[in-house]
Amino acid sequence: EKKISFSERQTKISAWFSEAKEAAKKGDFEKAEELLISIINLDHRYLPAFIELSDVYYELRKYLEVKQTLFHVLKVLSRKTSNDFSGYRAKKELYYTLANANKQLGNLDEAIDNLQEALELDSNNPRYLDLILELSIIKKDYALAESIFRRLVEVNPENKKLPELRIRIDKLLEY
Repeated sequence: EKKISFSERQTKISAWFSEAKEAAKKGDFEKAEELLISIINLDHRYLPAFIELSDVYYELRKYLEVKQTLFHVLKVLSRKTSNDFSGYRAKKELYYTLANANKQLGNLDEAIDNLQEALELDSNNPRYLDLILELSIIKKDYALAESIFRRLVEVNPENKKLPELRIRIDKLLEY
């Protein structure tokens, strides 16, 4: 295979990335996956392709692939300084997506760990608190559920699900 110049590679990556995003938007996730893998084969350091690929895998319900892809992205990002994050989706959102994938895979402890990482970066995010609360209830972890519930009440007191959540947490004491 002939070696292509840097500018040719960048042009191909840009075109394929746009095409992949458009395919995903239209629901053609298989085509998007194929294009994103082509980008990664051309430039294995192009993190936006990995991030977009994790979204495509999530839509295809390939949760193990989501997990592997995001694990790679987070590993690369952990080696960079905070100034290098520009242009990428917020790290906290990557942890949130990873938590959802782990939930789908039944890895509740890992999902909770992912959410705790996300909460380190955004301690008052109601979505993160809501999901970790949901997971703690599923795991029947009363102590965690109670502490997260208190935080959620402080952060989002108008949440209409609070009364129902309170009942579900109280039921954990019956076990």
